[in-house]
Amino acid sequence: MKTPVIAAIVAFLSAAPVQAQSSEPEFFHGKTVRIIVGSGSGGGYDIYARLIAPYLSRVLKATAIVENQPGAGGITSLNRLYIAAPDGLTMSFANGTSAAFAQITDQPGLRFDLAKFDYLATVGAPPGLWLVGPDTT
Repeated sequence: MKTPVIAAIVAFLSAAPVQAQSSEPEFFHGKTVRIIVGSGSGGGYDIYARLIAPYLSRVLKATAIVENQPGAGGITSLNRLYIAAPDGLTMSFANGTSAAFAQITDQPGLRFDLAKFDYLATVGAPPGLWLVGPDTT
């Protein structure tokens, strides 16, 4: 579990605005990092966000908070992220496959363009197929 957390932190730090690149510790120190999640508490990517938030807080010397914004299968939260100020302090956990499908099929209410988001990291990859033997119980 530590490897995805570390990967997310490294990716997050590397995706900060250009002005923050020269001095990440000073940039984040004392600020609030928002993690927007497109599901309610305990659902979807909320668990990942709540596991990573304390590490971000400690490493960045900032306050990392999880903000749940359920609705429209994650579209609402991605719309919010899309219009957020590009300040390096807001990120989101989203189902990329669902978001891409929503964009490709031009779902109602969609206001984001995935091509304009910065990709940080994959924090979890649930198996799409399980192979089990006949004696598995």
